[in-house]
Amino acid sequence: MRAALANHNGRQVHPQGDSFFIVFASVLNAAKVACEAQQALTANAWRLCTELRVCMALHTGEPTLSTGGVCRA
Repeated sequence: MRAALANHNGRQVHPQGDSFFIVFASVLNAAKVACEAQQALTANAWRLCTELRVCMALHTGEPTLSTGGVCRA
């Protein structure tokens, strides 16, 4: 996830546990990161007793950055 984020100029805000909240200058970069992250997760040989589940969502509104983080415009 972090490699895809760096490749497409994303900025992580509000880090919480294993969640990522990332802002991008373009929707295209956000979509590329989501695809690359899913491909990387699928390619990894996970040694788990259960399947790994990941949820990703894209919000396409124009964000504004405030001192407390990102707010929707």
